Amino acid sequence: MPGTAGGTNTTQTSVGIDAATSATNDNVTGNNTTSATVALIDAVTDSLTTPFATAATLNVLTNDQANGITGATPANVTVTQTVAPTAGSTFNPATGDFSVPNTAPPGVYTVSYQICTNPAVIPAACDTATATITGGRCRHECGD
Repeated sequence: MPGTAGGTNTTQTSVGIDAATSATNDNVTGNNTTSATVALIDAVTDSLTTPFATAATLNVLTNDQANGITGATPANVTVTQTVAPTAGSTFNPATGDFSVPNTAPPGVYTVSYQICTNPAVIPAACDTATATITGGRCRHECGD
């Protein structure tokens, strides 16, 4: 556990919450404590640059974390598009693939998305990020 003397730096996969009450209107001491676990989730910004007239696909889940493990998958997160992809690009929330075809004009293509733990938890454990693919300019072949 990080910060523990003599411990090892392991990835935190959840946060434990313990609570107790000393309410005077409750005579049953056995129900005065509780604990819960909160899943950790982290959507991480992605970027990729591709040469002119070259198709590119970026899987946005590859560097995202679910329950503290890098490499989220459709099995452990639900992906939702929060801002539509730039015209000329596509996003598939079922797989996490963000793509630009080889026919796309040079430029910057983005999509914003949210991942939430699957199965869902209460309160919801979600995070958002933006993926960017930059299509390179035509240079020598185009006379630039």
